[in-house]
Amino acid sequence: MERRIDEDGNTIITLCGVQGCCPTVKISLDGNVEITDDHGGKVNLSAAEFAELQQAGSAAANVEV
Repeated sequence: MERRIDEDGNTIITLCGVQGCCPTVKISLDGNVEITDDHGGKVNLSAAEFAELQQAGSAAANVEV
């Protein structure tokens, strides 16, 4: 994982996994998030949607299987 700040002040996180897959997450100064996959596909989330996703992820991590 690599984290950097771009020229506009946005946080860019690159998540390199197996087989050269490197999706990126861009968190803008206003809190909006853009997730880009290796094929150019993009998902845009508002700050509120991203916060909800983080809460759901935290809750899922606490579920026993």
